Amino acid sequence: MIFSTDQIKSITDARILGAADTSLEISEISIDSRSITSPTSTLFIAIEGNRVDGHDFINHLYKIGVRAFLVARPINTYDYAGAQFFVVPDVIAGMQE
Repeated sequence: MIFSTDQIKSITDARILGAADTSLEISEISIDSRSITSPTSTLFIAIEGNRVDGHDFINHLYKIGVRAFLVARPINTYDYAGAQFFVVPDVIAGMQE
């Protein structure tokens, strides 16, 4: 299934920061930065765990082509031209939607 930016925003009830590119299409969702095979069509979900915080991988993932991120805190979008950040209070709850 392919999701548009508007669909992701609606499903997660997120606030979008960054690029206003509504043509972005997401066909993959990942919580593991090592498992991404199609960066340009992946939504990375930045889960904050006890030992690892997914937000710490955003810079690396951006460099390999990921442009869509579900995050729990605002990100400095000036560092990530063309990226979209879907900000929600709880990424796990957002992911379950």
